[in-house]
Amino acid sequence: MDLPPIRYAVLLVSLLLGITLLLGVVLASDDLAVAKGFRDRYTSSISTRILHAYAANIHVTFLMIFGGNLLLNCMLFLPARLLQHRSAILLPIFVTAVVGYNGLMVGSIVYLCAVQRGLTIALAAVLPHGIIELSAMILAAALGLTYAFRYLQDERRGEREFRPYADAFMALVTPMVAVAALIETYLTHLIVYSMV
Repeated sequence: MDLPPIRYAVLLVSLLLGITLLLGVVLASDDLAVAKGFRDRYTSSISTRILHAYAANIHVTFLMIFGGNLLLNCMLFLPARLLQHRSAILLPIFVTAVVGYNGLMVGSIVYLCAVQRGLTIALAAVLPHGIIELSAMILAAALGLTYAFRYLQDERRGEREFRPYADAFMALVTPMVAVAALIETYLTHLIVYSMV
């Protein structure tokens, strides 16, 4: 069975992410405390503390980054299957909150890094893995939204059609997250340090 076109969901999620990235930059440019707040929340998270505890082992760092990003993408995709009946209509609200928060956070932290270290360093620290990572997030959210709307149209048919969405997630999103984590773990710091 072929997936229905998800291009509208991809466009919608991409637009949401783009707007919130820009909003994060605008908010941070107006008040650096906003960006510092996002940075502090990120650095005080449990996963970041564990990551720093095992920073000497780069392979553990890769697994932490991969696992955290895969979990985020699963949070955008799996609720479409878990929500029953008409509660699937709540998925767009959840996706908007998760994607919006990530856009605000990334936009404001990149702005803060650009102010403190320069735009070139900020972009070098984010773009190599960020393009793939954010693309995976957009695709996971779009798959979840497309399935949820399909399920709302016809519950019986929607239940039978989950498999192609799960297959697409495993075949596309998971490898994208893995490649982004590999780049972030093994290459990004080399790129940034070569520029300093």
